[in-house]
Amino acid sequence: MRTLTIIVLGLATFWLSCRPRNSEELIRVLFAGFEYAGVEGALVDPPLRPTGATQFPASVEPGQKYVFYLPQSAAHAGAWTSIRERLRMIGAEILSGPEAARDLLNVTVGGPVFEFRFRYGSWVGTVGSQLEPRVRTNERLAKVWQLESYFLRIDGMSN
Repeated sequence: MRTLTIIVLGLATFWLSCRPRNSEELIRVLFAGFEYAGVEGALVDPPLRPTGATQFPASVEPGQKYVFYLPQSAAHAGAWTSIRERLRMIGAEILSGPEAARDLLNVTVGGPVFEFRFRYGSWVGTVGSQLEPRVRTNERLAKVWQLESYFLRIDGMSN
């Protein structure tokens, strides 16, 4: 019985240590492998190659849309499943979003566009993808980055 208690406590400690404790950690978990571009309206142009030295914002402000780029070398078709699994991993409640490929919005240029609404602690937010015109209209950038950018927006606090 004592061994079982130790195992359960160890697993609980591990699980809790994987959960983000602040907004920077939330972003690090959701967007591992992505590059932070900035807040919509004040975005930096994507670099000509991934730097891997992303500076995430220290905190997120409700209503701001934080934008990220994904390198072409990443598994693009699975970005939506990866983000869905990462939301589940941190213990977020998914309020709405695609459950299967048939639920995605497929576009002619670029790859599936999606949005997940979620509740994480007292936050309600949206994470998803959108077509990225800066990449789509620049042949050099399109060889390096996905044609979509990915975003996080905290919409407000839940009741």
